[in-house]
Amino acid sequence: MSDFHKQKEQNRKNRVYTLTQAQIDAMKRDATQKAIDVSFILMLGLPVMVVHDHMPELWRREIDGVGREERFADMILDLYDSFQQDYITLDDVMKALNDECGLKILEKMDGRTKRK
Repeated sequence: MSDFHKQKEQNRKNRVYTLTQAQIDAMKRDATQKAIDVSFILMLGLPVMVVHDHMPELWRREIDGVGREERFADMILDLYDSFQQDYITLDDVMKALNDECGLKILEKMDGRTKRK
């Protein structure tokens, strides 16, 4: 391979992009909004799924010396771990809540709140 081709290949690997401050700010704003939306769905959706799936277990005040609050937190953390391991997605959570409970989680889209 000639030096010209080596240099061309090297340039292809190390591309430099120029962004304006406005573009950088817009990217930060979009990433922040996406993180807020994901957090909101996780904050609301996971506990609701746990209540839906494990309500009979949660009625009992204590099981094997473990209070319902601790069991509830453990169940949410287990579901969150499933999300982090990519066993479930946010779409799975929203679809399950919609199909099984009729619950539609609010999600920010296009700058306005709409029911999904």
